[in-house]
Amino acid sequence: MTGQRAKFRRAVPDDADTLWSLYLCGDRDELAWRLAGADMERSTVYHVVELDSEVAAVFALTELGRLRPGSPRRVLLHEIKLKPSFRGRNVPEDVFTWLAQTIGAGGETDLIVLAPPVENPPLMADRGMVKAYHVFKWPASAEGVPS
Repeated sequence: MTGQRAKFRRAVPDDADTLWSLYLCGDRDELAWRLAGADMERSTVYHVVELDSEVAAVFALTELGRLRPGSPRRVLLHEIKLKPSFRGRNVPEDVFTWLAQTIGAGGETDLIVLAPPVENPPLMADRGMVKAYHVFKWPASAEGVPS
């Protein structure tokens, strides 16, 4: 480990090939289009984590707004992908530290994280995060909506 701190930046269309190589699914052109902000879901922003001048990870943040007046702002963390060669280098911990410092996660902002279905992932538990929701998915179908 070099000791270099992780750098965070908003993903740009030129990152599409690199990020697609982390996701390994979907359409590269659509990803570039999304990174350019051309879609209607402008509340979702992809961020790149660089370490040693190389893309180490990518994640997306979606602004959910407030549940009711006076409640904390809610942000969803999802689409987290870590390049395998950066495992064991504290990149996920750096992401949570950046989120606390940048958007106030754990302070004035509720952070909701879509994580694998593991009971109390250590990274979450170590930060005092608690299981708060059951997430259900109604998957998209190639045949469309059932009648």
